[in-house]
Amino acid sequence: MENNIGKKKQKFYELTALKQNSNMSDNYTLLSDTLGSTNKLRGIFLDYPEYLKSIELNDKSRKARGILIVETQEMSRENLETYLSTFNNIHISSLQIFNNFKKDGFYDIQIRI
Repeated sequence: MENNIGKKKQKFYELTALKQNSNMSDNYTLLSDTLGSTNKLRGIFLDYPEYLKSIELNDKSRKARGILIVETQEMSRENLETYLSTFNNIHISSLQIFNNFKKDGFYDIQIRI
């Protein structure tokens, strides 16, 4: 697949006046990296048992199906809003909480970005 993309890149440059150091070159690199990552994920899904062997987990870790959190600390809505406000382009006024933290142990939220 990457060879096919590479051929198309070269054809694109031949048909346009863009140079190798243009913004399209950066976009090509991004596309190429994304395809590489997608191929890695595809390999994991095609043969998950082989993937587990390749990351060299011990028997106990390999059989794990989740993480048990014994102690949780509830974050108040105000603390949650303060935390989320540290991120760019978050509209705190749109924050909606859909569950009960004390019952579930986590927040199910929706917020506009």
